This record gives sequence, structure tokens and C-alpha cells, in this order.
Amino acid sequence: MGFLDRVEKFRMTHRQMAILTSSLCLISIFVMVPIPMVIGPITLDFYKEIEKLPPGSVVAWAQNCAFGTYMTKRDAYRAVIYHCFDKKLKTILYSFDPDAPQLNAAVMVYSNVEKKYGAKYGEDYVIFPFLAGEETAMAAVASDTRVLKTDLYGNDIEKLPLMKNVRTMKDIALTVNDAGSFTFVEMWIRQWPAKYGNRAIGTMVFATVAPVYGVYVHGYLDGVRGYAEYEKLTGYLGDHLMKMNARNLQGLAVFIAVGLGNISWAIAKYRKREVQVRRLG
Repeated sequence: MGFLDRVEKFRMTHRQMAILTSSLCLISIFVMVPIPMVIGPITLDFYKEIEKLPPGSVVAWAQNCAFGTYMTKRDAYRAVIYHCFDKKLKTILYSFDPDAPQLNAAVMVYSNVEKKYGAKYGEDYVIFPFLAGEETAMAAVASDTRVLKTDLYGNDIEKLPLMKNVRTMKDIALTVNDAGSFTFVEMWIRQWPAKYGNRAIGTMVFATVAPVYGVYVHGYLDGVRGYAEYEKLTGYLGDHLMKMNARNLQGLAVFIAVGLGNISWAIAKYRKREVQVRRLG
């Protein structure tokens, strides 16, 4: 049987397609398929903002997501934390959602920077408890970091080495944001980068910062695609890259199946017409 004969016989049911795409998902979980990926410009911007900071610079993270976000974004968060610690940056994690302190604490446990980098709590990173008020809270802590007298674990702020020289948002080199709502992103922009002039990057949805991109915000990870690009860029691979590989493999399989199906239909139609012409002749 020749190639055209094989293609003509090609048929795939919905059930077979479902089995194929599910199998490709499973393959991508156990085997990292090296599918080429172009790193987008806003992901590169995000990466470069961290890269250009001198060692010892302080990064402040404004977290507004609930704890459920931990399972969906933890590998992307870990890649950001590792990148910061690779550059010997200090990290302060602020919490503007009731669940955010638990989320921040879980991310740092998952990252395990104490073992990987020899980091020390209070010197290299600090986690703060929930501060209610959203925009009011961000404005208050930005103008005076002593609004919060203790950290998440009850330690006196004045006794934490990292906080000794951090009095206002002017002492912060870079701010990072993730949010559970579009409006919180606007509050963060108004009260931190726009008001104090720090550089700003984020990990939510690019549409939330598009109007001020390049003015107040200078790098963004736009959803799963952005997280996957960043994981690949930093070398800290995680489940977002697996998700992208699975999606790419599924998409490729669908295009191939549709293409072969159309070719099969065209060949069958052509040969049927040939037979009709011969009979008429």
C-alpha cells in the first residue's frame, strides 16, 4: 500500500482523538519534551529587571491572592524567589489578603532557600501578617514600614536586620505584585511605583497594566505562558512549562489529525470522481 493509499484510509474518531491528546498530556508530565519556545518581550523585561539589581537590593512583594493560588502558581513564584536569591537580593513579602500570609509562608517553605542558599530569616527575607485596607494599607506601609510592629511570627521589626534600613517605600528597589482582582493592581501602581518611583513588575494578567506599561510597570508574566517562559528562561523548570508542553503537543496533534483527515477526504473524493469519469467514458 502506497503513501496516498495509507492517507486515504486515515480516519480518527472523537474517542481516538481524546485518547491521543490525553496520552500526550501524560507524556509531557514524565518526559520534558524539548519543544522550541520563543520568550516574549514582557517576560524578558521581567527577567531583566531582577538581573540588573545590585546585590543587597530590597524587593517588596505585594501579595493579594488567596491561598488557593499557591497550588496553581507555586512553581512560578519559586522561580522568582530563586532568581532573586541568585542575585543576592533581599525579599520582603507583604500580605494584603487574609490568606496571603499563609500563601507567602508556604511559598518560602516550598522554595527552601535556607537549604539552597543558606538564607536566614530576618536577614534575607521577612514575611508580614495580613494588613487590612487594601489601598489604605499599601499607602500606610509605604510611608512608614513601622505601621506593622511585628512580622508574621511575632518578631519585633526593630530587631530584624533586614528592616533596619527599610523605613519607607523609597528604600525599596523593586516591587512585585500578584492580585486576586484587577482593581488591586491599580491600587498597587498608584501607591507604590507611581508615588515612590520604584521599578515594578508583576505576575497577574498583562491587560491590567498595559495602559501604564513602560511608565510605572516594566515587566510582567502574563498567565501560564508567561510563567512557562520564565521557568525556561531561569532554568527553574516547573509545572507551568509542563502545561505549555502538553498544550503544544495537543495542538500539534490536532493540526496533524485535521490535516491528514482533509487530505484523506480530498483523495477519496478525487478517486471517486475518477471512477465516475471512467464509467461515463
